[in-house]
Amino acid sequence: MTDKSASGRKVPPTYSEAMQRFLTAADDWLSDDDLPAIVTLVQLAEQLDTGGAAPAVVAQFGLAYRNLLKRKPAAGPEETDPIAKAMAEAGV
Repeated sequence: MTDKSASGRKVPPTYSEAMQRFLTAADDWLSDDDLPAIVTLVQLAEQLDTGGAAPAVVAQFGLAYRNLLKRKPAAGPEETDPIAKAMAEAGV
């Protein structure tokens, strides 16, 4: 069973379920090059689901997830990260 957030989206009850949803949604842009990151995320999700929600594990999951998400191709200007855009414009 899933809960609904304020926006009406179903919130997955586990990290593992969230990972499965993410992998399904990202199937068109993930490649074999991403397998090490995917395996890491799946294993961290399983650890978090079994009570291993130590701050270091949560932080590692977040870092691995964000690094993988950065590989997602941009769909258009509306998905541009404003901080990344400002840094690029500043030459950083």
